[in-house]
Amino acid sequence: MPGTDKFVYFDNSNSWANVYCYFYNGKTSSTTWPGVKMTYDASASHNGKTGWYKVEIPAGYTNAKFFINDGTQGTAINETNASTTTVVNKGE
Repeated sequence: MPGTDKFVYFDNSNSWANVYCYFYNGKTSSTTWPGVKMTYDASASHNGKTGWYKVEIPAGYTNAKFFINDGTQGTAINETNASTTTVVNKGE
């Protein structure tokens, strides 16, 4: 799926072994759970912090919702394995 040259950035303050971003728009999603694996960008800087995980927003999902998670299958979504609070969407 082509990208948009827009990214979601995430501060992995919980030190998850894996970081994924699941994009969804109503009942449609860009991929299956847990989503797209995010990559670490050591040069990304925001609010005095350098080093963020990032993923490109897929085409057709720039206004969709997304969920950051640790890739764990079959667990409840809660603050230990998912986040919607420490996300930076840069480049819109």
